Amino acid sequence: MRSIRTTITAITIVAILTSFLSVFAASQSIMRSETDRNSVSMMNLIDQDAQKSLEKYFESIQQSVEVAANIAIEDIDSVFLAECGVLTTGTETVSQTEEQAAALAGYLAQYCGRIQQYFAGVADYTQGVTSYFYCIDPQISDLEQGFLYQKVGKTGFIRQSTPDVAHLEQEETLGASWYEAAVGMGCPGWVGPYTDAERWVCTYFVPIYKSGMLIGVMGMDIPCDTLVEQVDTIQVYDTGYVSLLDGKGHVIYHPDCPIGSNLKEFGSSLLTEILLRDSSGEELLCYTSGTQERQISFSTLSNGMKLVS
Repeated sequence: MRSIRTTITAITIVAILTSFLSVFAASQSIMRSETDRNSVSMMNLIDQDAQKSLEKYFESIQQSVEVAANIAIEDIDSVFLAECGVLTTGTETVSQTEEQAAALAGYLAQYCGRIQQYFAGVADYTQGVTSYFYCIDPQISDLEQGFLYQKVGKTGFIRQSTPDVAHLEQEETLGASWYEAAVGMGCPGWVGPYTDAERWVCTYFVPIYKSGMLIGVMGMDIPCDTLVEQVDTIQVYDTGYVSLLDGKGHVIYHPDCPIGSNLKEFGSSLLTEILLRDSSGEELLCYTSGTQERQISFSTLSNGMKLVS
């Protein structure tokens, strides 16, 4: 009788402990899932707020350049370009005389002067712009290069020497010169980060075409410091932060990595996933930084940059 009573007691205790442990494990799983859901929601909200701020700023730059670009396209005389031996049809090639080249250079100088006056008015009312320019393609003319204006201190935009786009050095982060990168896009778009006069900048470019011929490239530079100001004060929980990458994974802002560097913290597989996907969606991606286990979410801006929190 005593043995049976002991066995029943033991079985009862085991059953109670098993039930308790099962309930505890289930509650922990539910709590962990709920915590993850809350974390995803919180980090996505942070991403969305930062994304809205950046997108609004990028849109203002894009609109300014595109308005000036539309004027530049409408203003240029394609008939005169053809008469100067620039515009051709099909595979036809025309030898340009010295007189034609000189006449074209004079026309382009007047044309660029008109466009610069309009572009200046737009740039003055565009926040954060450090320079604006219109570089004539060297295949159109090697006598007229266009214009470049940079903001110097508090004096406003001052004319600078127009860069010789045919002999620019290759930018490490671009794998080409900034002019080649802009032309290579074949359409308006953002390029950067890259260095210009020892400053890290991002640039919105618009290639200017007339009758299928590339006339040149217009653009506005913004310093990467301006973008950093949009995200460096955002805090994610106690130890988190927001970082900004370009479409190739180069750092535009990261609290622990220099601008323009390749972000090795995530590892190649996670970085590849970030670059290939539009967003992390309703999940958090995990990685190890040093001895710490970390979680991130990310989204893609309209210009291809990656916002990671």
